[in-house]
Amino acid sequence: MILISSCGDVDANGSKTEATKTESIESIEIKENLVIDSLDIFLAGKPEDHLYDALLYYDVHHPEIVYAQALLETGHFKSKGCRHKNNLFGIMKGKKLRTFGHWTESIVYYKEHIQNRYKGGDYYRFLKRIGYASDQHYTTRVKRMVNKK
Repeated sequence: MILISSCGDVDANGSKTEATKTESIESIEIKENLVIDSLDIFLAGKPEDHLYDALLYYDVHHPEIVYAQALLETGHFKSKGCRHKNNLFGIMKGKKLRTFGHWTESIVYYKEHIQNRYKGGDYYRFLKRIGYASDQHYTTRVKRMVNKK
């Protein structure tokens, strides 16, 4: 629908011309197919193979830092929380580790519940300010991981 309204050929009566409608619908179909293809790659793959691409796909801020967080939180994708609960970020529900149906759901959760509070600036400082981790050296450890790459 957004693509239809942005393609704007309008006749004298204020109605969109048929050619514009057809062109717009084709654009939407092409875009939806590309989205599905990208999701198929993530859904079929493991986080260790596709996490960074998924972070870019979901438009996560500071993907290099968030990737390092996932490495740290999962012990390089080997933790039980990662393997059995699809939890890449140590996200808790009460006193238990939250379970996700697929590892990409933990990215969406992170973006919607952690990054929704981020308003710009130093991301490490943001993580400290919101009390993301109980380890007082957490951001230092994440920085080291980012700087190793």
